[in-house]
Amino acid sequence: MMNNMKQQSDDKRKTFRFPCVGIALLYLSPDKQAMAGVGTALLHATAHDISLAGISFDVSQDMQVGQRLLISVRSPDEQQAETLQTEVRWCKKLDNKQFRVGVAILDIEIIADGENKAYEIKHIGHGIEAPAGARFICPACEICSWFDLIGEQPDIPSAAIMPLYNCNNCHTTRTITSLLTFNRQTTKSD
Repeated sequence: MMNNMKQQSDDKRKTFRFPCVGIALLYLSPDKQAMAGVGTALLHATAHDISLAGISFDVSQDMQVGQRLLISVRSPDEQQAETLQTEVRWCKKLDNKQFRVGVAILDIEIIADGENKAYEIKHIGHGIEAPAGARFICPACEICSWFDLIGEQPDIPSAAIMPLYNCNNCHTTRTITSLLTFNRQTTKSD
């Protein structure tokens, strides 16, 4: 007990980490290569501990400090999952050919069971429907982010409609055509 207390007092973290050993999570590096095959790019990991500000988990490959990860974790007693935008703060090799990674949580998106934001529809000009949101690589911050529909482009010909989406990561606003063009070029060049 005394050894455990000393370990906690030596720890420089601002928030206490709670053990959650063995909890499964999924993670994805939101880089351009992963977006082409996002279904096969999701990797499994096992959580070690978690706090309000971060999480550590065990993986089979080394990770670089500063690397961005999207992590999906579901509490066994909850009806919702969290998608965490994180950044690797440290990575150390374990004895069993595994690595323990510590990440800081940058942003959180909570998705309730049955909720699929990509298929929620909103009405925009002329009674036309558009997806309420979608996940794209942002041309401004170059991170795979959720984009929310915020309206339509003003000052275009009256018969034209151009949906506008806002990046949840860097908060820039983009037209749907610019998002699609950038993402097509990104996946084509990879």
